[in-house]
This record gives sequence, C-alpha cells and structure tokens, in this order.
Amino acid sequence: MDGPGYNTHGWQPPGWYDDPWTPGLRWWDGANWTAHVAPRPGPGFPGNAPRARSRTILPWVIAGAAALLIGAITAGVFLLIRGSENRGSDSSAGDVARQPTAPAPAPAYEPPASNRLPEVALGRSVVMRGQSPGERIRIAAFGVVDPVPAGDYSFRPRRGRRWVGVRLKVESLGPGLFDDAIDNGARLLSGGRRYRPVTKSPGGCPPFEAVIELQPGRSARGCVIYEVPRGRDYQRLRYTPSSENSPDVATWRLDP
Repeated sequence: MDGPGYNTHGWQPPGWYDDPWTPGLRWWDGANWTAHVAPRPGPGFPGNAPRARSRTILPWVIAGAAALLIGAITAGVFLLIRGSENRGSDSSAGDVARQPTAPAPAPAYEPPASNRLPEVALGRSVVMRGQSPGERIRIAAFGVVDPVPAGDYSFRPRRGRRWVGVRLKVESLGPGLFDDAIDNGARLLSGGRRYRPVTKSPGGCPPFEAVIELQPGRSARGCVIYEVPRGRDYQRLRYTPSSENSPDVATWRLDP
C-alpha cells in the first residue's frame, strides 16, 4: 500500500500516521509502513519514532555512568591523600612505637649453693630453684627413721655404726622436666661433720631411684640413707638441688 502521501519535496518524512489498515496510528519509516502501531493520542502528539526515546536516554545513561566513575575516582584520591596526611601526622608516635626494644637483662649469675634459705623445721616444705632457668621444685623433709631396719636386705651397717634415714618428698613445679640424683645434693649434719648418703637399700626405708625424673605436677617420695656412728646425734639435713649446682640451699632441723 502506498505511504501517507508526499510533501513538496516528493517524499513523506518518517513519523506516525493514520494506520491504513486498523484504527489508530502506524509508523512510516520514510519508505515503508512498519509493524509499530499505537493508539491515536490527543492533540499535540509529537510523532517521535518508536525507539527515539531509547536513543535519547542512552547518552544520558552514558553521561551519568561517567559522572559516577569520576566521582568515585575523586573520592578515592581524596581518601588516599587524607590517609597519607594522617600517617604523616602520626609518624612520630609510630616511629617511637616501632623502636626496637632492648632485650631483658639476663639474670645475674649466682654460684652453686650460694643462697642459703631460711632454716625450717622437720615436716615443712621449701620451694627451691633448680639449675635450669625458671625451674622450681617443692621439697619437704617429713620424717626420720633411726635406726633403719635392714629387713631382707643382705647388707648391714659397719661395726659400731647405724643407718639413719631421712624421708623426703620432691614435687616438680615446672616449667620443664626436673631430673636429679637426690643423694648427690643431700647432706646430714652431725657434731660439726657432714655425712654423705650411702648407696644402700634397706627394707625399713626404701630409697629414691638413682635419678628421679618429674614432669610438672608430679612428685616422688624416698629415703636418703646415712651411716652414722652409734651414739652420735644428728642435727640438720641440708639439700642443694641439681647435684649441688643450684644456687639455693635448704636446711631442716632434725630432732632425734
């Protein structure tokens, strides 16, 4: 079907015209009728193309997106500059905080058996340092066996002597394993003399193992055996942990 007619130039421009087939309007593209239809509007119908609105909006969408992008970049630059200024203002405090700290001074050296702890009575416990840094033990002398019965043990004290046993309890307070040969650091004081333990195992006072090994919180009990002349009294027990390498020395008063 022919188009809507011709103007003085010999052609009709694209636009909405009376639909030749149905009531309403149909779009004329300048050469042919298209499938785009619309109801007949009131006066002042602009006669725009069907997609002219989308073509008009697209530049605004692009412009809006560009504006958002520029705004985001501007805000990012502002925050970056502001953060740099804040870091600059806090640099002095930060430099002080980042200054390397001097290592803690090492504990002063204490020679073995140089720290005599206050003397305590039989039955009291004493907290002592071991040889390793931070190592602690709790030890108590809680009983004396005099004389120590041999029981089924085949050996006997030498002529004119007797066995005296001092019962001890040792507990490790940590932080690591405490190991010690108790006999190496325990001395019996009597009449101005110092007696070393004897390696005997009479049934009347079972001794410690040769070396005890205690994790923190664990304890061990045993007897330290001395061979003392008959008729001679004993006054004190003195003990230095870690085979006399600890700086601490504990003393118990022993009342026969």
